[in-house]
Order: sequence, then structure tokens, then C-alpha cells
Amino acid sequence: MAAPAIDPIIKNLLGAPEPEVRATACRMLGGITDQSLGTPVPPEKAVVVVKPLLTRLTTDDQWGVRRRAATALGVLGEVAKANAVVPALIQRMRAERDEVKAACAEALGKIADPSAIGPLVDTLIANRRGATRELRLALTALGPDAIPAIQRALASPETEVRLNATQAIAQIGGKGAVIALASMLKDPDVAIRRVSSDALRDSADARVLTQVAAALGD
Repeated sequence: MAAPAIDPIIKNLLGAPEPEVRATACRMLGGITDQSLGTPVPPEKAVVVVKPLLTRLTTDDQWGVRRRAATALGVLGEVAKANAVVPALIQRMRAERDEVKAACAEALGKIADPSAIGPLVDTLIANRRGATRELRLALTALGPDAIPAIQRALASPETEVRLNATQAIAQIGGKGAVIALASMLKDPDVAIRRVSSDALRDSADARVLTQVAAALGD
């Protein structure tokens, strides 16, 4: 299937009474318009799926359809950034059940719009259930710009939050990660200390010499 199939899918399948058909239609539209493909559908043709997919994401009464719509929107890349997809995914991520929340987080990671960084961190800290892995991977995908915001999660009283935040920063790496990672060498949780020390093995520099030396006694 390619661009000629888009209109028939939207007209004949996306509004079908059967939720399985609507969910399949969302998946098909995502597959056709995926902007990461080697030869993607041109943006001017891909953009026509945005509004109908957003309608499924925000109004469909079946969570399975909403989840498929979120996933399909996530592969639109720059088309999504330019057409109000990111704010809608953020809103649904905050309000949705676990499966749809996870799909929204994953989609935001694929779109990689910096405006999603704060909401992703907030969700990791306060509303991560069912989507912890997807939130961590999304923040990792957003790269070095996400590190300052992720550092807020390093102060969480919850071990799972601190661990996932530390893992995200470690996976992003680079000079901007060094000080944040060194600050976790004294964390009460051994898994967090191990993630930090492993990441610092190749990246530590003079700025964190004191913390690294102190960790030799751990």
C-alpha cells in the first residue's frame, strides 16, 4: 500500500463501527506515512492523516484504537511537529490509561520535539505506571537537551524514578551527563550507583574527581 490507499482507508475504515477495524486502519495509516522509511510518503501527502488520527486519539471510546492512533502519529516526524500533534499527545499522555499513556510517550520520543521534555519528566515522576520504560526511552531519544529536566527526577524519593532517570542520563551520555551521574554515586540504591559508575567509566573528568575517588570505598 502507498499514498493512493490513504483516502479509502480514512473514508471506509477509520470510522467503522468495529473497534478492531478502526485500530487496523490507524496501524495501516501509520505504516503508509512513516517518515522514517527510506522513501517516505511526501509530507504534503502524509499530512492528510493527521486530523483523522488525532480524532481517533482524542475521541474514540476504545483504548485500543487510541493506542494505535498514538503510535501512528509518532512516526510522522516533522509532519507531526508542524501540525499540533505534540500538544495532543502530551495531553493524552497525562490523562490516559496505562497502555495509551505508554504509546503516547513512545510517540513523543520518536517525534523528538523539545517541548515534550518537561511533560515527559513530570509523567515519569508522578504518573509513570504502565509506561516507565517508554518514558525513559523517550527522554533518552530527546538527547542532551533533556538532561537538565531529567535531573529533577534524580531527587525523587522513589527508587524506580531515580533509577530510570539515571539510566536515561547515562544513555544520553556526553559532557553534560558527567556531573549529574557523579551526583548519584552516593545514592542509597546500589543499582543506581552501579549505573552511574559504569557510565562514568569512560566519561568522568576532573570536575568529578572527588566524587569518583570517594566511590572507590563503595
